[in-house]
Amino acid sequence: MDESKETQMRDSPLPLSLSVVLDNIDTGIAIYDAKGNFVFINTVMVNWRNIPRNEYLTMNIHDFSNYLDICVFDLVMEKKQRVSRLQFYRDIQFISGPERMRIVTGTPIFDGKGNVQYVITMLQDVQKFQNLYHTLLSEREILPAMELGPSSEAVPKQRVVAKSVAMRNLLTIAEQIAPLDSSVLLYGESGSGKEVFARFIHEHSKRKDRPMVTVNCAALPENLIESELFGYQKGSFTGANKEGKVGLIEAADRGTLFIDEINSLPMSVQSKLLRVIEEKSVQRIGAVTPKKVDFRLIAATNQDLHALVQDGKFREDLYYRLRVIPLTIPPVRNRTEDIIPLCLYFLDFFCSKYNLNKSFSEEVLRQVQT
Repeated sequence: MDESKETQMRDSPLPLSLSVVLDNIDTGIAIYDAKGNFVFINTVMVNWRNIPRNEYLTMNIHDFSNYLDICVFDLVMEKKQRVSRLQFYRDIQFISGPERMRIVTGTPIFDGKGNVQYVITMLQDVQKFQNLYHTLLSEREILPAMELGPSSEAVPKQRVVAKSVAMRNLLTIAEQIAPLDSSVLLYGESGSGKEVFARFIHEHSKRKDRPMVTVNCAALPENLIESELFGYQKGSFTGANKEGKVGLIEAADRGTLFIDEINSLPMSVQSKLLRVIEEKSVQRIGAVTPKKVDFRLIAATNQDLHALVQDGKFREDLYYRLRVIPLTIPPVRNRTEDIIPLCLYFLDFFCSKYNLNKSFSEEVLRQVQT
């Protein structure tokens, strides 16, 4: 910041009583005029960057351009409507330090002529929100088994079976984060239900009417995974479809992209996936220009990605882009309360599918329970 720049502290447009109320809200609140000048900030904002309030009120949002990956104020002024984004930011005193994440919502306030007079932004640190959320969830038992996806007479609706407290808590988190577009990273052993959780998040999101495209990195040969993900133009390489091919990322446009076993993604493809996430565009093999894509990313792994990063087997920057909202799904052996409900669910499922009439004896159920 240029300390020699002559500025004057601006008066707050808020009544003193309202300023006191906003000062006691545990969420960052900043109000700008139409030029991006700060006209109000609450105590959370002061503590966030350790900048005195009177100094804030001599500054402009664009003074922080080097510390933010996206300026929500500019988007609000451009679109003239409320905008929410996941924002990566750095401490103003440590520009080379680690990025942090927060959810920023900007709302325009119009004057009598339809012009934006003020922009109010609310800023919530993602990590702080997660910590509070997990604390509150540990005090409650919530959510019964929940259904998702289409149903028919032959095949019942798929259900997330959740009798255990651990699974109920996870479902609550999944339902709360579903409306966001933030990336989700699902941890869990094989068979723990990662794809079921991904489907649950998709079905409770604003993208539920669009497809969820699933990519299993472990099932794709390394020499084909790039063309499957990104697609290719006709004539790009020997053996390619002469009409070209739409990649799985492009097919997920306006929907959800679920990448399973992302730990199996080759390093050469990881860098390209990172570019897609950052720029929200994909370029087919052989294409000259990229194409914009709008998708919600959910990734899953049965390995410790952080350990892979330390071993040099997974890109650190991609890891942090994926791990915006991490969820760990416990194996069934650690949630024995779900075993009988799962047995009964699958029994009902296959009886319906194959027109059978089978049941477990009480003795079998007792043995399973013990």
